[in-house]
Amino acid sequence: MTDKRTSTKKQPPNRLTELERQRIINTVNSAEHGHLPASKIVPKLLDKGIWIASESSFYRVMKAHNLLTHREKVKPAKPMKKPRALKAVRANEVYTWDITYCVLGVQH
Repeated sequence: MTDKRTSTKKQPPNRLTELERQRIINTVNSAEHGHLPASKIVPKLLDKGIWIASESSFYRVMKAHNLLTHREKVKPAKPMKKPRALKAVRANEVYTWDITYCVLGVQH
């Protein structure tokens, strides 16, 4: 069975204009907001009395232009390396505050 509808796919009447999309891109790339995610940009703009678009619209435009990278000032967490194991052969040979990775030199 085929689709027999004659109407074309309509655009929503409240669709963002190209000018609004460009304003979003300029805002998220600005020096003031370049390090912030959309969830923080939109409320900051609203505090100043500025409305460009909703948070979800910001995210849609950012996704379309590959701008959804890590945007915070802090660096992303790096994987932690396991500390090297300490091995004591005799008593009072190794002192440590964390014994999680210490290997006891037990002779069999």
